[in-house]
Amino acid sequence: MPLTARQLGLLRDWLGEWSIVTDHSWPLQDTTVLRVRTTDGDLVVKASETSHHIGREIEAHVRVLNNLHDHRFPHLHHADREAGLLLTKWIPGTLVEGTPAEHNPAVYRQAGAALAQLHVRPETSEDYLPTTIAKIEILHATAGRLGLLDPTTLSATRQHLTGMRAHPVEVRFTHGDYQPRNWLDDHGTLRVIDFGRAAQRPVESDLIRLLHQQLAGAPTLRDAFFAGYGHSLDKFDPDILNAEHLLQSVSTVVWAHQVGDQAFEDKGRAMVESFLSGEV
Repeated sequence: MPLTARQLGLLRDWLGEWSIVTDHSWPLQDTTVLRVRTTDGDLVVKASETSHHIGREIEAHVRVLNNLHDHRFPHLHHADREAGLLLTKWIPGTLVEGTPAEHNPAVYRQAGAALAQLHVRPETSEDYLPTTIAKIEILHATAGRLGLLDPTTLSATRQHLTGMRAHPVEVRFTHGDYQPRNWLDDHGTLRVIDFGRAAQRPVESDLIRLLHQQLAGAPTLRDAFFAGYGHSLDKFDPDILNAEHLLQSVSTVVWAHQVGDQAFEDKGRAMVESFLSGEV
């Protein structure tokens, strides 16, 4: 998406002279992501007038990241919520996804440690589980209506839903998309990017993608990750894990179908099956 006149004006006011180095925007996202060069060094521009992710990322910086002062996470330079615009310092490194680093236990130990550092601001939520269960109910109904899951799978997920009980849970600051596509390897140092899905949630929510992907069938990576985090998987709340597995897997199926991403839809379906079979 092109930058609006208002966004361009703000960039001019904030940066003076600047130029685009690389366009990192994703095809299915309504957000412009640019690496830009300025007289003060390279920065990242994120811009969207429609995506709620911009507001979430600004909130993440203001409420949490600015207070951590941690070189592993982005540093906010400028932001304007109404214009849907933020600037962060460019973080060096290569995306871990698709490189040998994606299979390196040392990377996962660092990723676990970084995640533990992010999981701050503990609160108790009375609403999280009831809201999550209601979301899963809607997703389950949508998947059934559109024929996205077969009858046997729908029945099995229904059994899990029926057994879920709402209760107060602890929520903390969470990344929301914690996986190698949002990790950078900077000559052996792991850094974390993209906080557009950050929110207060149970910490278990940040584990689901990894458990279904890189940590599945990889005990060495799993052990390294949880060693870095500080405790093993069996120390997390099983009820919340089950709810998060269902929420994230079925929502992947439904969302991917709605945007026409068949490969991602199949991936979500595989996540549902892995959960139901007890593989994760």
